[in-house]
Amino acid sequence: MSSPSLQVADALVLACARAARRAAGYLLGIQSEQGYWWADLTADTTLESDFILLELWRNPPQDGVWNPPTRPLIDKAVQSILDRQLPDGGFNIYAEGPSEISATVKAYTALKLAGLDYDDPNLTRARERILALGGLQRANSYVKVNLSLFGLYPREHTPSIPPEFMLLGNFIYEMSSWTRAIVIPLSIVHAMNPRRPVPAGFTLNELIKPGVPFEFPNDEGFFSWRNAFLKGDKVLNSWNVTCGAVSAPRRSKKPSSGFWSVPATPTASRRFIRP
Repeated sequence: MSSPSLQVADALVLACARAARRAAGYLLGIQSEQGYWWADLTADTTLESDFILLELWRNPPQDGVWNPPTRPLIDKAVQSILDRQLPDGGFNIYAEGPSEISATVKAYTALKLAGLDYDDPNLTRARERILALGGLQRANSYVKVNLSLFGLYPREHTPSIPPEFMLLGNFIYEMSSWTRAIVIPLSIVHAMNPRRPVPAGFTLNELIKPGVPFEFPNDEGFFSWRNAFLKGDKVLNSWNVTCGAVSAPRRSKKPSSGFWSVPATPTASRRFIRP
């Protein structure tokens, strides 16, 4: 008689085999007669959030007022984001998943840019969830770099992405094609250091969690690869500023914010009304 552990292992093997056969059968069942597969491309709310931020890049505010010509599309994107907000106020990155900090920061930024009031219940719940997850400082590097292009996150606390790393042979091909499609253009943008203004008075200061540092945490000790990369990143950032690759922008007059500011003038916010 086999042991209980072997019985469990055998049961898992059988269950996995049945699941694999069902999955293969489903895929074969939806295959086109011509041999290909076709389906709607769906994703999480980060696509809509990125679209709104892209529109801010493409159509900067005029005299502090943001009135992009794509407003109808932005309103549709806002509704799509709101429709997928979780009960706890956050946003996930896969179906039935938990709130994820970076996706929630993106959604909050997009919704606020689109005109939701600070006290809007949806925005309030998202803000509370972000702070519960560690604040803006805990968003991923991709979010931080994008926000820094608008002066919404301090550039000195974003990772340096030198395009010269392309000279390291086939190193870039150790990354997935999806990652390469992000990292390579982002490295060029980072080196050029372009800036875009935000609507007058727009900040994300309310997402900063007190007591959480902006620096990337080193939780693996001094003699570790993580610490080596963190130290190397500091050297690259210093080199960028020294050589003029990244100019030093003007610090905000609010010393507690820690953000770089973009000049703007007062304007009234636009409120998005859900139908």
